[in-house]
Order: sequence, then structure tokens, then C-alpha cells
Amino acid sequence: MFNKVILIGRLGQNAEAKTVQNKNEYVILSIATQESWKNDKGEYDTRTEWHRVYAWRNLAKFARNLQKGQLVSVEGTLRYREVENDVEGTPFKHRIAEIHAISMKRLSKVEAADDPALYSHSSRRACRTRFHSSRRACMGSMEAALRAGKRAETRPTTSRAKATAR
Repeated sequence: MFNKVILIGRLGQNAEAKTVQNKNEYVILSIATQESWKNDKGEYDTRTEWHRVYAWRNLAKFARNLQKGQLVSVEGTLRYREVENDVEGTPFKHRIAEIHAISMKRLSKVEAADDPALYSHSSRRACRTRFHSSRRACMGSMEAALRAGKRAETRPTTSRAKATAR
């Protein structure tokens, strides 16, 4: 079975940082996605969907600096929780959909110190998704970029590129 969500959208408000009882920090993001289509009359219709995204651990450290309007990419899992509210004295049960982030990337212009590749939930997963041939190559390129003060390059590594580099 497979549970994976990928979103590209803009933040509707600044990130909201919170702490749970065991002092683990997490961040709640409100991300808007938009889709457009041509209706039967030939006019364009659009629909905006709002998504509640939770970032934990190292992702929370990155996400707490995100601001309203920034374009982000989020990969995560979809989870539901049941909530019971009283509506005019009558209990009302409903389910809320939430996305728990596994990795996140800011698509707006960014400084090297804020590069989300360094804050991925799993550095091995980040390296696989960033087209490096090995984890060692990925980690080396990120460390070198930090020392140089610029973003890590994420170009595919091929045998031809290796041969020309020698």
C-alpha cells in the first residue's frame, strides 16, 4: 500500500510554530494550491484548495522561517483525524485531512543557509530524490555548497559527466 502526497503551492500565512508536551517542536503550514480549466462556455474557471501541513523535527526548523506568499513544494503522507464539536448543543463528528511532511523545498529564491535539502526527514531519501548517483556524492555536494556559501547543485551525475570531469 502507498500513501504519498506531493503539493506545490503558496503559503496563505506565516508558519505557526508550536511545541508538544514532550518539548518536540512542530510547525503548521497553510498551503494553497490552484487549478484552472476551460469550462463548456470556453471561459477559464479556477479552484483554490487549502491544505493543512505539519512539519516535525528538522523540517520544523526549516519551516518556521517560511512566510506568507512563498512558493513551496511538499512531499508527505495523508492522515485523517476525527474531531467532535458541539454545534448548538448537538455533538457533531467530522474528519480533518492533514498532510505530515516528509520533505519540503522552498521554490522561491533562497539563501544557502535555508536550503531545505539539508532539513529533509531522511538525508538518504533527499539524496535519492535529488538525482545523485550515491548518498556520498549528495552529502559531499551539500557540504561543499555550505562551505562555499551557495546552494548545492543537484544535476544528474552520469558516467559521461564523470569522464569529462577527470
